[in-house]
Amino acid sequence: MSVQSPEMYNVPENPTKRGWVTLNGVSWLAYGLFFLTLLSAAILAWRGFETAREGNWEPRDYFLYLIPGVLTASVATALVWVRARLTDVITLVKRQMDLDVWPSFQKLTVPEFAQMLVLRATSLLALTSKVFMKRVRGLVFGQVYGDSRFKDRRISNLITALTVDRPNLFAKHPWLKPGAHLVAVGTQACQMPTTLWFTDAGQLTAVESAGAATICYVLLRHIVEHHAGQYEAPGQPLNALYERLRQEWAVLNQAGAPSQERQAVAA
Repeated sequence: MSVQSPEMYNVPENPTKRGWVTLNGVSWLAYGLFFLTLLSAAILAWRGFETAREGNWEPRDYFLYLIPGVLTASVATALVWVRARLTDVITLVKRQMDLDVWPSFQKLTVPEFAQMLVLRATSLLALTSKVFMKRVRGLVFGQVYGDSRFKDRRISNLITALTVDRPNLFAKHPWLKPGAHLVAVGTQACQMPTTLWFTDAGQLTAVESAGAATICYVLLRHIVEHHAGQYEAPGQPLNALYERLRQEWAVLNQAGAPSQERQAVAA
């Protein structure tokens, strides 16, 4: 099945304001914060040591010296670790692409950099969930439909089939027109996003119902459109298949029939 998506990707809106804090400014602010936290940790450690040496250490001094000292030292350590990881990333990019990105990045403001990250993340998501999948599907379809050996023997089972109005076909074969409930099921299945697993039992039920009805519908449509004279009378090559599909379609297309009964007959 294939879900039709009118838009593969929408470019996120640009930030309303460019801002004035650049990444270079953030880097210098980080340096300043590092030295301030390091100095604070050193002062707290010294004052705590002096208090303990004078014998005036009390339980409240844990909250005055020890805990604040550990916290400020932790912040300084975290800044050093982040700086090291960013340096590793810049070094890796420079080694792999022979490009020093920092001179260009340091001129970007924080909103611009955030917009760049959002743009990259959303475009990668669109590539993996839509563009690549459609490209693979297109290659498969191209091979099948480009092979003359499969002429009049191939059929596309698209999940949108139940939702497409075919006035000429339905005028000639009124019994083949999907009922309103099947159109609703097909529409619901078309709106379901691409996923690796179902998070709701209703999703599986909707896809299963739409898939059973769709394959029955497209097979019948293929037979009546491309194999006239081969299914109408008993003894013809496609008559047995046609009659079985007609019986199943009559149940599937019956609005008042319970869903479990329709699925059981379709199976």
